[in-house]
Amino acid sequence: MLFDYVKIYGQFVTTMDTSSTDCTIVRSIVGLAGQLHMQVVAEHVESETVMEMVRAEDIHLAQGFGIVRPCPEGEFVVRYLAGGGADAGPGAGAGGREPGSVVGDGPGVRRG
Repeated sequence: MLFDYVKIYGQFVTTMDTSSTDCTIVRSIVGLAGQLHMQVVAEHVESETVMEMVRAEDIHLAQGFGIVRPCPEGEFVVRYLAGGGADAGPGAGAGGREPGSVVGDGPGVRRG
């Protein structure tokens, strides 16, 4: 294959908790990606409820405002790369990240 990742369109992810159709579509994409040995990224994860559903579907990469909001580069460096303090913002702590989380390929990508 020419690619290793499949990113699920945010419209399906955002409404996983309210639409059985979108939940089925997400589940189908995850199953197909698994059969092809690809990793899946869920975009537009904007609530803890959706994040829990993403985890339950065994999606290991996610991005969205429910994980971290966009911020200026300097603020990002302080929060997430320079070991930001306890009040550095969402996910502050271990290098600005929640304990046990790993930032993936870019801002807002987290392995669940």
